[in-house]
Amino acid sequence: MKITSKKLMEQVKKRSYFATMRNYHYNVGSIIQLTDGANEIGRAVVMGVFLNTPAFRKALVKYSGYDTIEDWVKDSEQVYSSGSGKPPRYIILCKVIELDVDVAELIEMTEDEKDEESEDDDI
Repeated sequence: MKITSKKLMEQVKKRSYFATMRNYHYNVGSIIQLTDGANEIGRAVVMGVFLNTPAFRKALVKYSGYDTIEDWVKDSEQVYSSGSGKPPRYIILCKVIELDVDVAELIEMTEDEKDEESEDDDI
């Protein structure tokens, strides 16, 4: 499972549960690799797969890394909706079972550097 959101990465780094919206249906109980697309950063076990409904969003937003349901949905739509304007079909609840903190920290530093470069371009 590719982790690109800084907010989700922060939730994953807590070494606890995390929830993410995806169009792909994961199997409950399966162990998945967590990556940033290039680096393996850990492993998690899929604890639950839920249809992406308002009730499940409300129940699981606390595991998403986002402060509000609206922010979570907006970011997920941008990444996974392919322009359809609809949020992903599923919410996947996972529990981190292994995390390479060094790699996770490196990813965060790299993203911060990109943010700083974008700010410099604005000047």
